[in-house]
Amino acid sequence: MKNYTASESLCLVGKAWEIKQFLQLAVQKGGRDLPLVVFLEQKSG
Repeated sequence: MKNYTASESLCLVGKAWEIKQFLQLAVQKGGRDLPLVVFLEQKSG
């Protein structure tokens, strides 16, 4: 699976189960109510 992140966007490319797994891990790390913008800031450093 590939993921492309920019300052305010996220693009996931892969099979459905890979994308689902990526999103589940993101929820586990950040919490269910974490906005996408905050997640992207954390991911970019």
